[in-house]
Amino acid sequence: MVEVGECKSLREAAGMLSIGTNINFEAIRSSINRIKKAIQEEEEWHGLLTLSKEEEDILLGVVLAFDTASLPLSGEQIRQCVAKSFGKEVSPAWVTRFKQRNKQYLSSTEVKNIETRRVKAVSPQEVQEWLERLEAFLETHHFPADARLNVDETRLVPPKVSKRVTSKQRQKKNSRGSRTKSLGTLVPFVCADGSTFISYYVVKDKTESKFRGVIPKDQRGRGTWQRKYAVSRTSFLTKDLFKSMMNDFEKEWTNANPGKHCIIFLDNCSIHRSNEIRPGDLDKNLVLNLAKKGIWLYFLPPNTTSWLQPLDDVAFGKFKVVLGRAHADICFRFALHYNRDASLNLQDAVNAETEAFTKAAVRRSWINTGLATEGFPCRIDKEKIMRRARDNFGASQRGCSTPTEKAKKVALQFITNTQKPSIENRQTSPAKKNTFQNADELWVGAQKLQEKETLEAETREKIAQEALKEKEEKRQTKIDTRKQKELAALEKKAQKAQQATQKQIDENIQLSKKCRRCNMIFKGGKTWTHCKSCGQFNLCPVCSGDKRMMKQHESKCKKK
Repeated sequence: MVEVGECKSLREAAGMLSIGTNINFEAIRSSINRIKKAIQEEEEWHGLLTLSKEEEDILLGVVLAFDTASLPLSGEQIRQCVAKSFGKEVSPAWVTRFKQRNKQYLSSTEVKNIETRRVKAVSPQEVQEWLERLEAFLETHHFPADARLNVDETRLVPPKVSKRVTSKQRQKKNSRGSRTKSLGTLVPFVCADGSTFISYYVVKDKTESKFRGVIPKDQRGRGTWQRKYAVSRTSFLTKDLFKSMMNDFEKEWTNANPGKHCIIFLDNCSIHRSNEIRPGDLDKNLVLNLAKKGIWLYFLPPNTTSWLQPLDDVAFGKFKVVLGRAHADICFRFALHYNRDASLNLQDAVNAETEAFTKAAVRRSWINTGLATEGFPCRIDKEKIMRRARDNFGASQRGCSTPTEKAKKVALQFITNTQKPSIENRQTSPAKKNTFQNADELWVGAQKLQEKETLEAETREKIAQEALKEKEEKRQTKIDTRKQKELAALEKKAQKAQQATQKQIDENIQLSKKCRRCNMIFKGGKTWTHCKSCGQFNLCPVCSGDKRMMKQHESKCKKK
């Protein structure tokens, strides 16, 4: 319309088009601006740029793929990637401009290290199967909004100090205040309607005795809820403490809502699971025991708490912000008025929890994760959950239509294949092998486990008998070997004694054939003098004249 002269400007053309088609004027203007921006970007790509448009799209896909695999690249690693892939050297300033050109996809931020076993993304197919099981479970069980709960734990540690206005010429940027320390652990139970049913505080006590601290003031009213306190040696939540906490929650829930069942969503943390299933005593299993009383524990898929657990979305984030603000305020106030440091106490934590866990914040947490919808807290938004699962897994719903998405898919596949041998060789821990999603499946699992334990018991008994038989054979072989060695030693000792006796006899014979004075060998004759008692002491004819020697021998001869 502008080219043919019907309109003087694009604004006028957009106005005429909106009148003729009943389309919003601002929507037409936004579409025109996007088209102009796209044309301008195409014109900016020229032959003097380091990378072409296609090469930069490929690089963007590779960077996004590494981020999807929880291996975000640094600026130096991006430069190395460009050098190895395209054979071109780029500067740190180029990387900065690259991030600026793709600011709708990339951003520079501080990341937190996390263990590999906790960061492994769950595939959308597994999330879909979890949703199908949940839907089948909810078809036979009805839970209103106030009976749908989420439980999780967080440390009572204020975050780092945020930015402050300081002098530009000052070298050290310090702020007076005590270092942050943990006050304990907070374990809240929040409902889908935005309310908080109960909260538990775990504080540190080396003796693990009863809570002896000062209980903070708690103004009971419609906007507050019940709080209880427990102790542990490290102030962390343990498996035994969580079991006691859930049993106490069951009593409080039954007293407040008699005859009303509830479902509790929680993550797969090791302290939450109870895999103790004995055929003779199934009540020791926490999940089964609570299910019989109407408290249904439903575990979220592994490694999905960051985007599927309501408490990790808004509630805990707001609580950390309020707690950090309270810590900064109290440190500033004490440093200004009293010239000393200060720290938070349980009262500050309770106040921060009351301020952060509002109905709007808790309700928004459930809606953002998809476990509730706007205006319908009992309805699960499956499309949002699957969309977030695909985004977290790095899968695109529309497929690989652009070079960036194609490069991202290829790079992600390469990273997955590189990690595959280590994943296949990694053995699953026994605690996770027996993890079930709900109590219904746990009953079936208990029956299967009973059959498995019976078979294993028979196998163990057979193996024990074979081991006992083998042990007895080894013991008998050892005894026979020892006897053979003893007989051989006796034979050897007797042989040595016989040899010694024969040697002594030979020596006596040799001595009996010699003169005891001059060692002349006896060759026969009657002129030699012999001992009449032993016959082994001889004197030659020359030495026989010395009769004194013979008399001395005869007086000492043993056989005389």
